[in-house]
Amino acid sequence: MLAIIYFDYAYDFFNYLGKSERVENKDRKFLKLPAFDNEEELKEWVEKKEKEIAKEIFAEKFPNRSNVNVYITNIVRV
Repeated sequence: MLAIIYFDYAYDFFNYLGKSERVENKDRKFLKLPAFDNEEELKEWVEKKEKEIAKEIFAEKFPNRSNVNVYITNIVRV
Protein backbone atom coordinates (compact mmCIF):
# COMPACT_ATOMS: atom_id res chain seq x y z
CA MET A 1 0.00 0.00 0.00
CA LEU A 2 1.12 3.55 -0.71
CA ALA A 3 0.93 6.64 1.52
CA ILE A 4 0.92 10.11 0.01
CA ILE A 5 1.83 13.06 2.21
CA TYR A 6 1.06 16.45 0.68
CA PHE A 7 2.58 19.48 2.36
CA ASP A 8 3.36 23.15 1.96
CA TYR A 9 6.54 24.61 3.35
CA ALA A 10 7.99 28.08 3.68
CA TYR A 11 11.23 29.69 4.68
CA ASP A 12 12.15 33.21 5.71
CA PHE A 13 15.38 34.99 4.89
CA PHE A 14 16.76 38.50 4.95
CA ASN A 15 17.41 39.97 1.50
CA TYR A 16 20.27 42.30 0.58
CA LEU A 17 18.24 45.29 1.87
CA GLY A 18 17.87 43.65 5.28
CA LYS A 19 14.15 43.03 4.78
CA SER A 20 12.62 39.69 5.72
CA GLU A 21 11.13 37.74 2.80
CA ARG A 22 9.13 34.50 2.80
CA VAL A 23 9.35 31.87 0.07
CA GLU A 24 6.55 29.26 -0.07
CA ASN A 25 6.60 25.90 -1.88
CA LYS A 26 4.37 22.85 -2.25
CA ASP A 27 5.50 19.24 -2.50
CA ARG A 28 4.42 15.66 -1.87
CA LYS A 29 6.04 12.40 -0.87
CA PHE A 30 5.03 8.92 -1.97
CA LEU A 31 5.93 6.41 0.71
CA LYS A 32 5.41 2.69 1.13
CA LEU A 33 2.92 2.16 3.94
CA PRO A 34 3.94 -0.71 6.23
CA ALA A 35 1.40 -2.92 8.02
CA PHE A 36 0.28 -1.58 11.40
CA ASP A 37 -1.25 -3.44 14.34
CA ASN A 38 -3.11 -0.41 15.67
CA GLU A 39 -3.86 3.26 15.13
CA GLU A 40 -1.13 4.37 17.54
CA GLU A 41 1.57 2.72 15.39
CA LEU A 42 0.21 4.52 12.32
CA LYS A 43 0.24 7.86 14.14
CA GLU A 44 3.84 7.35 15.29
CA TRP A 45 4.91 6.41 11.74
CA VAL A 46 3.31 9.54 10.27
CA GLU A 47 4.90 11.80 12.89
CA LYS A 48 8.31 10.21 12.23
CA LYS A 49 7.94 10.77 8.48
CA GLU A 50 6.89 14.40 9.03
CA LYS A 51 10.07 14.99 11.06
CA GLU A 52 12.17 13.36 8.33
CA ILE A 53 10.58 15.63 5.71
CA ALA A 54 11.30 18.68 7.88
CA LYS A 55 14.97 17.64 8.18
CA GLU A 56 15.22 17.16 4.38
CA ILE A 57 13.78 20.62 3.76
CA PHE A 58 16.10 22.23 6.31
CA ALA A 59 19.12 20.51 4.71
CA GLU A 60 18.40 22.14 1.32
CA LYS A 61 20.58 24.97 0.05
CA PHE A 62 18.79 28.27 0.71
CA PRO A 63 19.98 31.77 -0.13
CA ASN A 64 21.46 33.54 2.92
CA ARG A 65 21.53 30.20 4.72
CA SER A 66 22.43 31.63 8.12
CA ASN A 67 19.18 33.62 8.22
CA VAL A 68 16.73 30.81 7.41
CA ASN A 69 13.90 29.33 9.47
CA VAL A 70 11.94 26.49 7.89
CA TYR A 71 8.29 25.71 8.59
CA ILE A 72 6.11 22.86 7.33
CA THR A 73 2.54 24.01 6.97
CA ASN A 74 -0.72 22.48 5.80
CA ILE A 75 0.13 18.77 5.92
CA VAL A 76 -2.55 16.61 4.34
CA ARG A 77 -2.39 12.87 4.96
CA VAL A 78 -4.08 10.51 2.52
